[in-house]
Amino acid sequence: MTRICDDWEGILQKIKATESGKTTGTTLRRWLDDDLEFHSVIVEAADNSWLAKVAMDLKMMTLVVRNKPEMLSYEAALVTQSDHLALLEAFKNHNADRAEVVIRAHIKQGLDFIMANQ
Repeated sequence: MTRICDDWEGILQKIKATESGKTTGTTLRRWLDDDLEFHSVIVEAADNSWLAKVAMDLKMMTLVVRNKPEMLSYEAALVTQSDHLALLEAFKNHNADRAEVVIRAHIKQGLDFIMANQ
């Protein structure tokens, strides 16, 4: 998971370096692949069928936006990375309460993003 977060840092810098603060198709696909891998690691560790269903829905959403690079702005990427780093920190510290707060906020932000960009 740490490797994925480190990879995101490089992607963030590429997005930030563009004049528009938007991503390219190639960068978006790399981001989505890393995002999917990050979530897959969590789902596998949780061994939870409901969470597996949610993850499958997420995978379907990534297929929808895969060719829409304008959907991933620097700001959106930064928020996602921040959430994932906070979750990683909560896992490292065995802090289930903090992990729950971060996950709930992350899910709400994701839903809000999807609703705003349908």
